[in-house]
This record gives sequence, structure tokens and C-alpha cells, in this order.
Amino acid sequence: MSTVAIVQARMGSTRLPGKMSMKLGKYTILEWVLRRLKSSKRLEDVILATTDSPKDDLLEKYANELGVKVFRGSESDVLGRFVAACEISKASHIVRICADNPFLDVSVIDGLISDFEKGSYDYGFNHIPWGENKFIDGVGAEIFTKDLLSQMGKNAKLPDEREHVTRFIWNNWKQFRILSPTAEAKFRFPSLSLDIDTLDDYELFNSHLSNYQGNPENYSVTTLISKLIA
Repeated sequence: MSTVAIVQARMGSTRLPGKMSMKLGKYTILEWVLRRLKSSKRLEDVILATTDSPKDDLLEKYANELGVKVFRGSESDVLGRFVAACEISKASHIVRICADNPFLDVSVIDGLISDFEKGSYDYGFNHIPWGENKFIDGVGAEIFTKDLLSQMGKNAKLPDEREHVTRFIWNNWKQFRILSPTAEAKFRFPSLSLDIDTLDDYELFNSHLSNYQGNPENYSVTTLISKLIA
């Protein structure tokens, strides 16, 4: 079994346009995501899935500089973009990453991959708090089989199921075998979010990183969590 991460990113965010090129310390938000993912021990490859809009040429440039493969497709049919991006790789499992999560933790993602491979699951997640998993929002990911991605591509018809990659699963929850592991104590803060969705989010996290001069992959998210709960 092999696993590839597909990173969903675009410059045309509704709430915070251009956020992918905003910097945290020395690096852009997208560079934080890609560099942190590349330090994973369980991912065979990382692919950036961005749009075919000229404004996303800059994102392709960032990815190329890091040796990350790029697929460009529809801005509105994000599910279709994912299905097509998956064809770049022969991986059997897909990890979905939203690029507004610069503080993803590869130990959390690698753990999700390991747990997923040990069971007979269709879909797994630890990117959001849900039920008893108690995860802080923004350190984890989603994972699903390539077969399920293909099924979603064929069967998802509703507009929100095309715009939101895994909405089809959530709309048909009982049809699938779902994994939602429980968070370790250091990540068990379900009331907190590390997503960057708004300017307020960006300014908050940037204030904690303004003096950080290291590389994104060397930054411990537990350092940030400790500041947020202090």
C-alpha cells in the first residue's frame, strides 16, 4: 500500500484572498504546509492541486521550488480536480490536506495513515474535533482509498459535493467504514482551531511567529498550543 498527500490550495479565498502567499516568519503559508508534509515518514509523495487560474501561477512556482508535483484544474469542481490530480500517482490511499492548515503535525498524520492501513476502512480523519476524538482543529488530515475517491467522482452530483471533496462521505455516512482516532493529550483541545481563515486568524498566529527564524518543518505545534492556552 502506498499513500500520497494532495494539497488543496488557491489564491482566490473568499474570506482572505491571497492568504497562500502571506508569510509566517520567513515562509509563506503554502510553504509551511508543503515543507511540513515533506517531512512525513509515511507519505510517498506530495501533490499540489491548484486551479487553472493565472492568479495561481505563483502557487505552482512555490511548489516547483520545493520539488512538489502540481496538478491544475477546475476552481469550482474541487472534487473533479482531486480525482484528476490523483492520476499523477499510483498510490492506493489519498491524504487530503487543506492549505489553510500551516500547523499540521506530521506525527498526527503519520499516525492516521498507520491506523488506516491496519483496518478495513474507507475513510479516516483527525483534522477536526468530532465526537470523542477531541482533536484540536488543524493538526491532522483526512484519508480515503483511491477507489472511494473514484466512486465519489462518479456519484457526487450535488453542487456542495463537488465543491467540498469529502462532503459526499458525510452526506452518506452510514455507507462507509469510518476511522476517527482519539487525540493524544497534547493535541486534545477541541475548542481550539489552528486554521487560517480570516485576517484575525493570520494576525494572531503571525504574532506568535514573528520572531521565529527557523524552517517550518522544525516548528513544534505544541509550542503554539501552549501559547494559545496560556
